[in-house]
Amino acid sequence: MSLKPDGYPASTLTFSLSGTAVRIELPVDMPPSTLSAFERQIARQREQDAGGLWTGFSRALREAVIRVLDDDLKEPSDVQLREAARLARAHGLDLPHDAMCYRGALRQFVASLKSADTA
Repeated sequence: MSLKPDGYPASTLTFSLSGTAVRIELPVDMPPSTLSAFERQIARQREQDAGGLWTGFSRALREAVIRVLDDDLKEPSDVQLREAARLARAHGLDLPHDAMCYRGALRQFVASLKSADTA
């Protein structure tokens, strides 16, 4: 039996993920007991959720994706967006699209406005 570096037997679940501009196969190593439990959970889900919504699994996967994003690629908070919009209005500017989507772009935009204030 082959063991993974963290000591459990080799067992892999591969997720196929695709979006507008990405398509990847993501192998996830896990203990065989976890893989078996996950397979049983999928079977239960199929019985309980004929519509295929998979709400709990979708929510958990979305939260996991957000957790692994670099901080600059995460969405800005409402507080950050309000402050940036206030600064943009004070300068007669619109908030750039990237600044509304990504914390890093928002920080750069706000920094440029603040540096313009001190110049």
